[in-house]
Amino acid sequence: MYRKVYQWGTGYSNRPGTSLEPVILPERNPGVGEVRIRVTACGVCRTDLHVVDGELAAAALPIIPGHEIVGRVDALGEGVTHLKLGQRVGVPWLGYTCGVCIFCTMGRENLCDRPLFTGYTRDGGYATSVIADARYTFDLGEGGDDASLAPLLCAGLIGWRSLVMAGDGQLLGLYGFGAAAHALSDGAGERARIAHLRDHFEMALKQAIPETVIFGVTQDRLCSTSCFAVPGLAAETALIGLDLDGVAMSSGSTCSSGKVAVSHVLAAMGVADSLAAGGLRASFGWSSTMEDVAAAVASLVKLRERAPQRSKDPQGSLGKSEAA
Repeated sequence: MYRKVYQWGTGYSNRPGTSLEPVILPERNPGVGEVRIRVTACGVCRTDLHVVDGELAAAALPIIPGHEIVGRVDALGEGVTHLKLGQRVGVPWLGYTCGVCIFCTMGRENLCDRPLFTGYTRDGGYATSVIADARYTFDLGEGGDDASLAPLLCAGLIGWRSLVMAGDGQLLGLYGFGAAAHALSDGAGERARIAHLRDHFEMALKQAIPETVIFGVTQDRLCSTSCFAVPGLAAETALIGLDLDGVAMSSGSTCSSGKVAVSHVLAAMGVADSLAAGGLRASFGWSSTMEDVAAAVASLVKLRERAPQRSKDPQGSLGKSEAA
């Protein structure tokens, strides 16, 4: 039996920056602890391009690139018991670890002293079949299509590992926003969406009423809550006049009980009474939408237009409090 592969480093292609070549090679059987997989999809990662362009040293040439592999197990090597024939599986970048170095014994095998990387130092998935270490062959179940799952074997794994390491924190920071962060934002789901609603609310409110003061913007805070004050607008009056869907507005503090008036909390922070009297808290939840945010801002603008005009110098009333 033979397999068709797209191989780099054969013949004249043994030079960085040259194209992949279609090659027919004999089919291989899996060794001890390995499986053979019929490839149904394999993504293209930037690292694959680095390999082909010769920007990563010590590539095992000739090499078959590709490390975002999805396929079906069609042969089991000796000792493999946790996988079965026909099972849909995925193979990632990390393709082998020694199991005996200090990092492997600590459970930090991603730092192994003698690793092999799929599509770089061992053949990858730009082929009809691939031989993979069974320890780094993951069950994918039957949900989703193969092409959509493939990027999760690289960017998805990186993003998921970062999310797990972040723990249960309410704030999620995504830096660089490449493929891993993009996959992570999908996995973070509603938390990132709600934080976006809060930020949009604050930006729109500041644009509509420039003298609005937003508290705590440079500090860690809940993704679902905005604490603010509009000079000249009393909190109690605002709450009576608001009729909102999807955004909860209160004069409660940032405490979870919400039973302490924001004006008292802000006054204790050093904010002048004239500003603290207008302290409000907007909360956003799973059912909140961008339309709800727009309606909340519009309602506050109408209330502000009808309210008696007081000082329009919020910065002069901030005391020691931090605001934006």
